[in-house]
Amino acid sequence: MDFSSFGDENWDLLTWVNSAFKDVTKEKRDTYAASLLTKLQLVSQDISKTIEEAAEQGAQAVPKAAREMEAVRQEANFLKRHMNQVKEGLEDVEQKTNSSIQVLFSIDQIKERVESSELSLKKVDNWAQITQEAENAFTEQDLKTIADKIAQLDQSILIFQGAPDYGEKQKLLDSFKNRLEATLSSKAIQSTKLHDVQAAKETISHFASIGRVSQFESYYIKTSRAKFKQSWELTEQFDRTTTLYENLVQRASSELVFITAVFGEERAENILIKSFADILKNLPIKEAIKDLLDENDPSLSMEKISAHRLAAEQFVGKIQTFLESKSCNPSDVQNLVQVLWVPYGAAIIAFKDLMSSTLAARVSDLRIDGDSMALLENIANATGHLVEMHNYAIDTCKESTGSLGLLMLAEAIAFSHKKL
Repeated sequence: MDFSSFGDENWDLLTWVNSAFKDVTKEKRDTYAASLLTKLQLVSQDISKTIEEAAEQGAQAVPKAAREMEAVRQEANFLKRHMNQVKEGLEDVEQKTNSSIQVLFSIDQIKERVESSELSLKKVDNWAQITQEAENAFTEQDLKTIADKIAQLDQSILIFQGAPDYGEKQKLLDSFKNRLEATLSSKAIQSTKLHDVQAAKETISHFASIGRVSQFESYYIKTSRAKFKQSWELTEQFDRTTTLYENLVQRASSELVFITAVFGEERAENILIKSFADILKNLPIKEAIKDLLDENDPSLSMEKISAHRLAAEQFVGKIQTFLESKSCNPSDVQNLVQVLWVPYGAAIIAFKDLMSSTLAARVSDLRIDGDSMALLENIANATGHLVEMHNYAIDTCKESTGSLGLLMLAEAIAFSHKKL
């Protein structure tokens, strides 16, 4: 007999009884039922015995676990008492040694103050000696020693703040710095002019020792401006501005290599931009643009202005492409763009008169009179010329003013229409 089905969740009594008696004949059902009942009683007894044994084992295990828990609790209490004793001992030691530590701390502070005072007194005592050594170095033209001595004086000057002769000593220090800068100026100009990286790095190190790296940067910018000014003066007058834009683009790469080697990669792009802005600002570009304006030939004047503006736009695009992957100071970039376009202000102001004269001259040849046949022909001819003239005017406005003269263009067109 299979009793495993008793554990099924869907076990049903009637289903199990029918299954048990399905193969039993009527004559044997009573005997089979008595035998099945006996088997069920035996199975029930076995299950009851198993449950009782498990219950006894569980009951025996509970006192053992309780005893173990009690032992753990006692050990925890013992550890707690021991930790409290250690804590009390540490507090006692801290109380006994606290005053000693405070004394040691005070002694250490006094020691530091004494050493600091001693160092200050040595610097005061050495001021005159360092000053004399700096004078001797100037006599011998020993630039490294001069820079080192000035750096030492620069570190010592703070000690004299509040002293009666502080102002006198500061003036002496500044005079040393000025003398060294004057001595280094020729080397700064020569090294930047020739792109001598080694000489330039040596020179800028001396400037750095006296806190005047910005002055060396100024020498570089002035030297670059002088080179481009020389090229400017050697160029034909009407080609100077466009040639300058081309030269700046061509020199950008080599200049950036030199600047990076001397000043470091972090500041290189900004120094290049400031250098270009200085060149554009200090060369007479504004005057050159004004020279392009000729009231007697307004059409040619606007054509020349358009060519120069196109060259300026190409310059901006190429420089932007060259520096697009580099980190530049927005204010330096803004300054470069500003000094580039400022010279074209006069041309924009003169645009209305130039365009009015040009359009008036064009419409003066148009006729819209005559008899019926001639009038129709003249009107058709004038209409074609006016469309062509308007397209020319719009294109010229865009090229010569960057579309900033649209309002003036409308006034110039209206003026020319009155001449019909």
